[in-house]
Amino acid sequence: MFFLQFTITPRRSAEFGSDAGGAYVCCRIERPKLQDAVDVARSNIVQRGWIVDEPDEAYVVDGSNHPPGTAGRDYFEQALTDLRRRHGYWKGFAATLRGYDRGLLFVFRHSFAALLSTLVLIGVTGYLYVTIPKGFFPEQDTGFIFGQAEARQDISFAAMSKITHRIVDVVRQDPAVSGVFAFTGASSFNPTENAARLFIQLKPHDQRDLTSNQIIQRLRPKVAAVEGACALSGGGGGRGSGRGQPERPKHQGSDPRQSPHVRARLRLEPDRGQTFTRYGGAGCVP
Repeated sequence: MFFLQFTITPRRSAEFGSDAGGAYVCCRIERPKLQDAVDVARSNIVQRGWIVDEPDEAYVVDGSNHPPGTAGRDYFEQALTDLRRRHGYWKGFAATLRGYDRGLLFVFRHSFAALLSTLVLIGVTGYLYVTIPKGFFPEQDTGFIFGQAEARQDISFAAMSKITHRIVDVVRQDPAVSGVFAFTGASSFNPTENAARLFIQLKPHDQRDLTSNQIIQRLRPKVAAVEGACALSGGGGGRGSGRGQPERPKHQGSDPRQSPHVRARLRLEPDRGQTFTRYGGAGCVP
């Protein structure tokens, strides 16, 4: 490492100190030869808009020139730290460059095999694109289903409990279901009185021939057939499992009374029309 000291004069276009009369600049530069260190230092100073001549001082420096506790020891240690960082960077860059060069030469020597590998890779990529499940989080069959069923908004807790028991009986009859746990009533886990939460444990994969999503599709029409309940919604309990809102009947919209099925029932029971007006038709058909 060389220590260099220059007397410099600023130009008007200098990055800093353009109003100064002059200054001293001290540099510590690692180069094989003294002249190389001088050229590097002069180039950096000139780029910042200063006029520089030959160095006032120039000599080799090491730890013996700056014993611990002396004024220049901190600058010397900082120069050593910067030097190690640069050496580490350039060593890493050189290693990367050598690896790239060897890889490129290998491809040139085996160009036909490299071409075949590229074509195979394209084919495998296309196959995986077609077969792998799509979505931000692919659905997983964990053997567990979270379900939810709803009834009309004005239903009582006792009536909702009866509907929940009937839904549980329907779900338990499915051959792929091992057990069911359900609860209803307003709570921190179930914010509305007219909703029932179901936790369905499926049988092991070797004891059933359908996935959790296929079982959900099979259970939905059965649960929808329970009087007073909407269709079942739920997900497979794993990452990416859908937990959307229950699939509501086709008649629900701005005015449920426009449905042919609802109009037919209202003709038989005219007082039912007041129920939809009062509760907004946000539940199932009474």
